[in-house]
Amino acid sequence: MISLESQLNKIKTEEEKNKYKNMLESRAKSFVKVAKEVNLNILPYRDGFFISIPCENPKEVCEELTKENLYLVPLKMGLRFAVCSVSEEKCMKAPKIIKDVIENLSQ
Repeated sequence: MISLESQLNKIKTEEEKNKYKNMLESRAKSFVKVAKEVNLNILPYRDGFFISIPCENPKEVCEELTKENLYLVPLKMGLRFAVCSVSEEKCMKAPKIIKDVIENLSQ
């Protein structure tokens, strides 16, 4: 027989998990929406902690983005943005900044 305390702990755990899942989804939706508005090319996003952004010179772009207080991970063929580690507000600002840096370095 499952104790009342055990059932309450299970409910609390599920509520906490849903809270963070919803927060992550909201951040990602904000990023994807603004990325579309500013024409920032991103790989299809379904779910998860990261959004991938293709670009030609990921290390150089990442170095420039640090000057804007944006810290992405350079990958072999692009960038990785962690929606799990920044506020929703920053997720809404980041696509424009990323797009501008990529374009400036491409000139």
